[in-house]
Amino acid sequence: MLDLCVSRKNKINLSDYNHLMDVSNRKLMTAFTPQDVEVLEEILYGSIRIPLVKLKKNLDLSSDELIKILKKLEETKLFALDSDSIVVDKEMRKYYDYQIMKFDEDFKPNMNYIQGILKKLPIHILPIWYAVPRSSNNIFASMIERYFKTPYIYERYLMDLNLIEPTMAGIISELFESNSLELDALTVQKKHELNREQFEEFMLHLEFNFVCCTKYVQEEDGYREVIVPYQEWADFLRFRQDHCPKAATADKGVKKKSEKSFHFISDMTYLLEEIVHQPISLKSSATEKDFLFDDELVKQLIVGSGSALTSESDLMSWQLYFSRIASRLVRLGLAMRHEEMLCPHHNAPQWLNMVKEDKALYLYRHPNNRTLGMGFNEELDTEKNVKEVEKSLDRIKSEGWFLLDEFLKGMTCAIGVNGTVALVKEGPDWSYRLPQYQDEELQFMRYVIMQRLYEVGMVSVGVFKGKDCFKLLSFGSETLC
Repeated sequence: MLDLCVSRKNKINLSDYNHLMDVSNRKLMTAFTPQDVEVLEEILYGSIRIPLVKLKKNLDLSSDELIKILKKLEETKLFALDSDSIVVDKEMRKYYDYQIMKFDEDFKPNMNYIQGILKKLPIHILPIWYAVPRSSNNIFASMIERYFKTPYIYERYLMDLNLIEPTMAGIISELFESNSLELDALTVQKKHELNREQFEEFMLHLEFNFVCCTKYVQEEDGYREVIVPYQEWADFLRFRQDHCPKAATADKGVKKKSEKSFHFISDMTYLLEEIVHQPISLKSSATEKDFLFDDELVKQLIVGSGSALTSESDLMSWQLYFSRIASRLVRLGLAMRHEEMLCPHHNAPQWLNMVKEDKALYLYRHPNNRTLGMGFNEELDTEKNVKEVEKSLDRIKSEGWFLLDEFLKGMTCAIGVNGTVALVKEGPDWSYRLPQYQDEELQFMRYVIMQRLYEVGMVSVGVFKGKDCFKLLSFGSETLC
């Protein structure tokens, strides 16, 4: 998923704080049993001095069982045994308050967790490690803006990250390419031939570089340590995974709008050639924007374009179709209206001599060929919004036909009232807020894909099991993605 490069100098220097204590304690944590964690939690949430009698009673343990566990946990330096009590170290309690959360089944390594671990670092090193102003009134808010504000910003940050060891880049790639977004810590150690100290130092680098961290999953025989991304990014990646476009079918079963490639371009070419040969009469209309033809002429145009009129009731739809083509020719400066006649413009021969692909690019790039005149409001009907929808097709990684409604469910483009997907705090938690599209915005996206891109030969459109579908063609893939 990510190609990590060397364009950004890494400034995380573990020697700037007492990281050896961190490494030592994290090593101890890998050996914790559920009973160890239970005792540890009782100590953390108790008073500074706790009588052993009270601990035995609260934990329902014998004296021998309790002493055995305390001897093991004494290495954490969280407390000291003092006769018939234990005395808790205040600083180490602050440290383990955050570390013990990793054993909770509901633990989420989110922005609040990141904020917590940063508070444990000497405050003077934060402006050195991270690109935030020294004068910032809220360092964490500055970090949110700098590193996490949008998925694009965070993804670019990950791609530009320069890590001191290639192994760390390998771990990141493995993590983000895994379907579960989770790696077994022991498997990673064995694969990359890391001893425990090396692994813990690597994880500290990745944690402080805002990439991932470890947590513990309880199983029958104890805890299993796993590596996971930070929660908000993991949630966004899962949204991407769940809405990754999946082809519904190959060609079988699809009722295509046309079997011809560049169908609309071909019909434009045919009508323009007819006009060049002899200008065509138009019906008198209420406005100059209407280009209506006589019914008999429409029938001739249908046959001439290689199609067939299936019933008289279809005549009106064909009338509107050729009217749209005529309007497009005028808007592109290839034809013009003169005294109720549709006549060629002097640019027509040059366009007619182009190959289909170049004709399509001319239509696609022309500033007058957007969605104007389709009834969308001015705020929605903009070049920027059209490009936003078109860029969304780079999500398609396989061939085949895609159901339009399913594809639209995974859209995150900033159109209409929806701004860019951004990290926001709602209550105590953070998340990347996803867009909620209104009906008109969905219709706009449908129009861009099913009509605009179809007309320029970038997609093929049809119906599969009664639902609209489309297929990204090679011309579209080369041009858009």
